[in-house]
Amino acid sequence: MQEQVGGGGGDPLAGAGRGSDSTPGQLRAEAQSRAHALDALADAVAETHRRVAACRDDPSWSGRAHDAFVRALDDLAGRVALAGTLLHDAQRTAGSAPGCSGAHA
Repeated sequence: MQEQVGGGGGDPLAGAGRGSDSTPGQLRAEAQSRAHALDALADAVAETHRRVAACRDDPSWSGRAHDAFVRALDDLAGRVALAGTLLHDAQRTAGSAPGCSGAHA
């Protein structure tokens, strides 16, 4: 499920820093901000996973619901890690088109 925020495709920063007047430094700062946000999200997902794992045998959780939630967390963790890797790789890509976060000044 992807939330649509202001028509930005679920991206709260959609359009930020992408104007024709954006400098490479602004684009780099945006990419670093996104990388930091992805790191924070990955940490939060991992902490939630640890806390949920401790509740596996709690009678208030059904085993199937717990397992489904853990699978969803694992999927989210994988997607966050992939997004972080792709963002990191994009920052290092030589020969990127001008105005892209991977472009080098």
